Amino acid sequence: MTDIDRRNFYLMLSVPDGQSYAETMGFSPPSEDVREVEYADILSRWGVFLATEVYNEILEGANWFADFLEKSDKLVSPKDEITSVLTVFGMAVVNKLAEAEKVLIMLDDVLYGEEYE
Repeated sequence: MTDIDRRNFYLMLSVPDGQSYAETMGFSPPSEDVREVEYADILSRWGVFLATEVYNEILEGANWFADFLEKSDKLVSPKDEITSVLTVFGMAVVNKLAEAEKVLIMLDDVLYGEEYE
């Protein structure tokens, strides 16, 4: 894993707060131009994940795991906080996997609509 991979992981945790997360983890603040490019890139990645329903799948899994933690008496924070943390973590991991070409996000339905098939 490169430093760029790590930085992108922290940026993906939050569109508005990713820069501060990266700085908290020891990365230097970028120039204003780089900050704008990174922001647009992360925003577009979140947009793709929302449009392809990847976000919904991650959210559903996060809810299932939070339910499991609750039922197992292992929930140490409010359920909605755990779900939120798991969801953003899931988004960052899926992005990391996509960037490493370990998974492929299908865009056909988003780009071409249902009639494409």
